[in-house]
Amino acid sequence: MKPMKKNAGYGSNNATIDSECSQGDFEAIMKTIMVSVIVSAWNQEKFIGRCIRSLLGQNFPKENFEIIAVDDGSTDRTSYALGLFKDEVRILHNEKNLGLPARPIWRDPDSRSST
Repeated sequence: MKPMKKNAGYGSNNATIDSECSQGDFEAIMKTIMVSVIVSAWNQEKFIGRCIRSLLGQNFPKENFEIIAVDDGSTDRTSYALGLFKDEVRILHNEKNLGLPARPIWRDPDSRSST
């Protein structure tokens, strides 16, 4: 049997699954994948709605993914914009801006260490 190449069709990578599987096997695999999409926003009132609508419009099974939006202490109307999606998206609010998740908050910003 020749390996079946299936386009998962999610995101810009258009990932493929190379394996010897039937259409039914492929659909079963896609139903077992659970995905959490976390969107962090700070003062993004103009764009956050477009982002959330795009995520909600994916063809990934709705019961297999969740969207978590974090309003990171925005001072504009980001909170209002996110509130429009409160039935479809889990929304968290930070009282103050904590910065990007990858920012090393444990490190002294004045440190000029070469490591």
